[in-house]
Amino acid sequence: MNINIVRSLEPIAKANSQCVQVFIADTDTTGEKKAKTFSDACAEVGLPCLVISPEMFEVEGDIEQILDSMETPEFIKRLEDEIHAAACIQKGS
Repeated sequence: MNINIVRSLEPIAKANSQCVQVFIADTDTTGEKKAKTFSDACAEVGLPCLVISPEMFEVEGDIEQILDSMETPEFIKRLEDEIHAAACIQKGS
């Protein structure tokens, strides 16, 4: 558990415990570890968390490469779609 992440999430949890945190994970082993660390920290403070794979953006690479490959409105639209899909899966609908 990364105490610094937990500490940074605590004020968010206090302000609104239903504030969903979204983490776009890199597809490598390090990215998976970071996603788990962040997800675990969210669980520790009671915040919902969605981990999104960058593969849904159809661009290989990290978030910087994703953002370089498309216009902001397209990125936002795809991110919103992925958040909605992930939320539906977690709700079981």
